[in-house]
Amino acid sequence: LTSIASPTPPNLLAMLSFAAALSSLAPPPPPRLPLEGGTPSCQSLDLPPKSKAVFSVFGGSNTQGANAVSLNARGGTNYGRANPSFARLLADRLRDTHLAKWNADGGSGPLLAGTCASLFIPPDTRLGTIEYLPNLGYIHEDQAEVGSIKAMLHMLHARGAFA
Repeated sequence: LTSIASPTPPNLLAMLSFAAALSSLAPPPPPRLPLEGGTPSCQSLDLPPKSKAVFSVFGGSNTQGANAVSLNARGGTNYGRANPSFARLLADRLRDTHLAKWNADGGSGPLLAGTCASLFIPPDTRLGTIEYLPNLGYIHEDQAEVGSIKAMLHMLHARGAFA
């Protein structure tokens, strides 16, 4: 007996090639969870009458103006005359239009502030600085620290603030 091969219908070939193309595509990445609902364009950025915009400052001891010059024999830090940080100079310049909210914590990295960004960045914030570079890397959790800074930047943006 000889078998007779039946021709494959053309639409079946098209469906098979389409299915093969779909199977070779990587699945889409999982959706990102929103850090805070809404965008600046859908909320009122007007401030209450007779109030100032907030300037939110984040950083460590350098942001506070510390000037660590050396270590002493007991392992403590010897400090020199305080240095005016960029955040301090900017806050002084903005004194007439902005209320400075200092979230600078000497020796601290960004994890706490990033985790609780909506608490540390008030709704009236219109400007913020994030200055943690000397404090990064000590806990060996680089992704978490960078993620915390990202969370603060997202919250500043959601509040309608420049960073």
